[in-house]
Amino acid sequence: MGKTYDVRIWSVRQRKDRGQTSAELRWKTGETPHSQTFRTKTLAEGRRAELLRAAHAGEPFDESTGTPLSELRQRNDVSWYQHAREYIEMKWQHSPGSTRRTLAEAMATVTPALVKDTKGMADAQTVRTALYSWAFNVSRRDQDPPDEVAAVLAWFERKSLPTSALADRMQVRAALGPVRWVV
Repeated sequence: MGKTYDVRIWSVRQRKDRGQTSAELRWKTGETPHSQTFRTKTLAEGRRAELLRAAHAGEPFDESTGTPLSELRQRNDVSWYQHAREYIEMKWQHSPGSTRRTLAEAMATVTPALVKDTKGMADAQTVRTALYSWAFNVSRRDQDPPDEVAAVLAWFERKSLPTSALADRMQVRAALGPVRWVV
């Protein structure tokens, strides 16, 4: 369907089905009705407040899911590290060796800049080896990396920023700025 600003949210109603009490929240985005059932009225009122806050802020809603677009984006957000690995995997099969090297080099250069913080980051040479030779080398995906490399890759899985962070131009500038960690 698409996005819409036409959102109607009704009051929570108590329901009693098969001896159990629940609370139902109903709303409509565009012409599409939605409802969600909660165990308690308090939970339903909390969700209603979230939807009302988004609607009052003028946020668009996804008509088919009834969810504010920002919430939908956040739910579908992946880490930079995961995104970069998936991109390399997509390009790998149809790329010649020189392109593969260039892609791996680019991803290994920018990925250390797209982390939450550098606390616990390995030395530059180990990071480069882990990223260039293992994370962004599809030919090695089936092999078990050395313990030191596996630790670095696990660190990047934990510390990588979400791709939504790239909406912040200062974050992008830092990633594209002078490279200090590459050896």
